[in-house]
Amino acid sequence: KREVFYKHRDSNFYPTLAYTFAELIAELPQVIVEVGLLGTLTFWFAGFTPSTFGIFFVTLILSALFFLTFFKTLVASTSAASTAHGIAIGCMAITFCFSGFLVTKGSIPDYLIWLYWITPYSWLL
Repeated sequence: KREVFYKHRDSNFYPTLAYTFAELIAELPQVIVEVGLLGTLTFWFAGFTPSTFGIFFVTLILSALFFLTFFKTLVASTSAASTAHGIAIGCMAITFCFSGFLVTKGSIPDYLIWLYWITPYSWLL
């Protein structure tokens, strides 16, 4: 799939942005089904207020689409899969540690507060 994309891109068959949006739209139904199943179970088992289900569902879909696009960008920008895996692990470690779940905003040192603001999950909380 990657080789075909590179061949089409180098031959100027279509712009990269068009390919990216087409791939995102093609994966949207799968994301909605996955988020629908997992998100619905999580929402009701956690005992959240029923009036906030729409916001919860949309937030989960946008979060899933962000990370899907982020990791695809990461893979496309590296030449080897092992390099992409290493960078992805580092990015996810920073995201989980500094999003407010494990380390709260008040306990982050001032010189590392920028890590809190660059993680997507901190904006969702």
